[in-house]
Amino acid sequence: MKEWESNGPLLFVFQYMYYIAEGFLITLVIIYGQKAFESWFKNKAFPYGGLMLGLIWGLSHAFTKGELHIGILSAFAGFLFSSVYLLVNRDFMKTFLITTLIFII
Repeated sequence: MKEWESNGPLLFVFQYMYYIAEGFLITLVIIYGQKAFESWFKNKAFPYGGLMLGLIWGLSHAFTKGELHIGILSAFAGFLFSSVYLLVNRDFMKTFLITTLIFII
């Protein structure tokens, strides 16, 4: 409700469209990073997608925001999102929905 009141209806809708698009991209990086590392290292238990997302997302946030702790938190979030992918047995839709909800919250 607070975002609705501060942004107005139009910005609110576009903001959540952005969240959904970012959740989709995050899920794709996790899935394809996981598949690539699994084929290279033959280990399906480690959340490699989170490692990939942590590098991409964490480093980009650290450099663009200029603060290392933001990059570390982003890398940790990427590892968390990748763990979700493994916990839901590599189901794209469940991963996308949970990741997007975690990202929004």
